[in-house]
Amino acid sequence: MRRWLGIAPETNEYKYLGMWMSAVGCVKTKNEKISMREAPMYEKWYDGSLGGDLLFRARAQCMDVNAKDYRWSESRSKVCQVCDVGEDETVEHEVLKCVKYARDRYEMIQVVLRELGHDRVEMTGREWMVVLLGLCEEMNERMIEAVKEFLERMWRARCRN
Repeated sequence: MRRWLGIAPETNEYKYLGMWMSAVGCVKTKNEKISMREAPMYEKWYDGSLGGDLLFRARAQCMDVNAKDYRWSESRSKVCQVCDVGEDETVEHEVLKCVKYARDRYEMIQVVLRELGHDRVEMTGREWMVVLLGLCEEMNERMIEAVKEFLERMWRARCRN
């Protein structure tokens, strides 16, 4: 193909070939050479594990919780079936408030606070969600791994019930 591009006349076929090449990820430089575009950034947090999948779902607010799936569940209820507090089962409830996961949550929060360099932080639920889901600049690999581990434990305990 390289030889053909060097001798190809300026025809419509060549023009359409260039359009096709740019659509599939190649761009022409000034010297008519074909080079690959830069690939989009790879997010290493989504590594194919259950924790990575749950982190993605939590960030996208599409985790399978009763507040979202109540229309199709047998109970037809938005209320959390795990803790019996009477609160709607949302992603925020599962991650921050559900008493069933208090011990695992405490361990995760301790890792996050240690990495942030704080003993205790007063934040609202929304601010905690931004931090825990990795939507702030201060997040690092250890914090994300702690959150993924918590989400895995939470999900396995939830599925057992």
